[in-house]
Amino acid sequence: LEKIPNKSLMNKKAFAVNHKIAEELSREGYYKEALKILFNLYKSAEQNKKSNIATYIANNYYYLNQYKNAEYYYQKSIDYANSKEKINAINNLAVLKLNLKKYTETETLLNSVDIKNASLYALAGVYSTFAELEKIKGNLKKSESYYQKIIEIDKKDVNKQNLANDYLAMATMYFDFKKYDSAEKKFIESYNILI
Repeated sequence: LEKIPNKSLMNKKAFAVNHKIAEELSREGYYKEALKILFNLYKSAEQNKKSNIATYIANNYYYLNQYKNAEYYYQKSIDYANSKEKINAINNLAVLKLNLKKYTETETLLNSVDIKNASLYALAGVYSTFAELEKIKGNLKKSESYYQKIIEIDKKDVNKQNLANDYLAMATMYFDFKKYDSAEKKFIESYNILI
């Protein structure tokens, strides 16, 4: 006779499969369908998985231009996040606020991040949002400074695509400030990393 699998293990596998299906649906643009699966997962998720699921729900609402719902679930993601996840969760909400042109709220959220306990990856995300915010505010020097911090972090990464993207983002910033020579240099640095 075959041994009946552990019910808990089966539930974990079903959870993982459904999560993967929701990710694929979202990637293909089927946001409402993804949300149906994600809501079921959210209801049945263990406490330590709720932050991640809430982020996926928020992202799908964002893609549907339902920003109030996105904001609600990004906040839920923060509420359920453990200390390791909290920085990314806060940054996700800050990015939403930035895109909604709520700059004071964006800055408040970013300033609430405990940078001392951040992983380099999470720190790069926060610095990226700060760089964009400063660019929007017209503060070239501060924006430049945040991009430099991101570049220093990504120089340590074996995946050089991130570093190339950093130089590209910095080039775009210089272009927006009509600093065309500086923009060209950063475009070239980005290109040289990729070849």
